[in-house]
Amino acid sequence: MKKRLFVLYLLLGVSVAGIAQPNILFIESDDQSNQAVGAFGYPVMKTPHIDRIAEEGVSFTSAYNMGCWSPAVCVPSRTMLFYGQYLWDSQNTAKDNAPKSMPELLKEKGYATYMTGKWHAWGKPVAEIFDSLGSIQPGQLKTYNTPQGHVTDITGQEAVSFIENYNNEAPYFLYVAFNAPHVPRQTEQKYYDLYPVDEMPLPPSVVEGPLNPNIEYNYTNAPLSKQTMRNRVQQNNAMVTHMDERIGDIIAALKASGQYDNTIIVFMSDHGISFGENGVAGKVCLYEPSVTAPLIIKAPG
Repeated sequence: MKKRLFVLYLLLGVSVAGIAQPNILFIESDDQSNQAVGAFGYPVMKTPHIDRIAEEGVSFTSAYNMGCWSPAVCVPSRTMLFYGQYLWDSQNTAKDNAPKSMPELLKEKGYATYMTGKWHAWGKPVAEIFDSLGSIQPGQLKTYNTPQGHVTDITGQEAVSFIENYNNEAPYFLYVAFNAPHVPRQTEQKYYDLYPVDEMPLPPSVVEGPLNPNIEYNYTNAPLSKQTMRNRVQQNNAMVTHMDERIGDIIAALKASGQYDNTIIVFMSDHGISFGENGVAGKVCLYEPSVTAPLIIKAPG
């Protein structure tokens, strides 16, 4: 984690003579493993916009989450990310002892900061960290379908609106935190149709039978069912492709604003998830693929 944060903070602090201070577009998904990125060698995945970021940037395919002290693995992951702490230090982070967060450090460098989407980190309230906020989503949604629309679409559109309406000379830090593909895995039928259940590949490590006895939180019933895992993979992949389309909208807005070539783009997930690998159905463990997650950085030049 420290190496991941060092590389990230190094990039965020770099200034190049003669080039305007870059904007930062930071996109984070939830529960997305490396196997849910087409560019990482998984052609079944339809993620053309994430793939393009990978093509133009640098992919860290061995980016590891240090672990967790909560069944909600996203909480320690995001707390570590925002405060640059090791796992066990982050467990003690509270409002009154939290160090300066990444957005606060960027404010000191002249950045305007904005966030839309999921907030699920310990420490300071999100409103104290960012200059302005869009719709802030909880760590666990009851449903993605709201009177205002699908949460993935809301998050994506608010990011687009921020870019389109930004008229400040200061550079910006735009944090876009999608809940997808976290449960409940709800999306439109057209995305499910892209991934027929019976065609969903499972690795050899998915074996029907007993669950891994070393895992306390296993989110399925024994015996492990390949069909159940294929259903989950289909739903997960559909959610990722839906999110990828919204990422495409954000990138299009960035290009239309004329800021694409002056923007650092980071795409990552808080951790991965297992769909039966090694007898694990879930993420509260240090087994692959739960412990790894995508990390892609594209910088100007």
